[in-house]
Amino acid sequence: MPIVGTLLDNFTTPVVLGVLVVVAATIGTLQVLPNLVAQYMTVLIFAIYRPLYYTSVSDYCAKIFGFRTFGKVYGAMICIAGIFNLVQEFLDHLVNSDVFNGNPVPVDLSLMIITSISGTAVWVYVGIQSRRRNLRV
Repeated sequence: MPIVGTLLDNFTTPVVLGVLVVVAATIGTLQVLPNLVAQYMTVLIFAIYRPLYYTSVSDYCAKIFGFRTFGKVYGAMICIAGIFNLVQEFLDHLVNSDVFNGNPVPVDLSLMIITSISGTAVWVYVGIQSRRRNLRV
């Protein structure tokens, strides 16, 4: 996508990570709203977010770890993400059991909060490290 390339070429890694965190939080917020327009907006924003996310992560790995170790680092990140996906079955069980009685909002809100906190922590860390090292990554 030309938008993703333009964003990655013209902005620093902390700025791109900030955009990712804001968009992820927006998707999470829209997801829990009981409004059909919000649900359509969630799908549209996610369709743009997904290629931005995967391209940004690989761009970050290449800039920070270099091409010699890119495959190992990127592969490890995707593997860890896959392991966390194993939790999805448990979350589905919570939603469909007597715990939440088919209401996905508590799980969605929890995931949005966890994503916002962890994404902000990574964003702050990368911003501090890039300033400390005077990098334009």
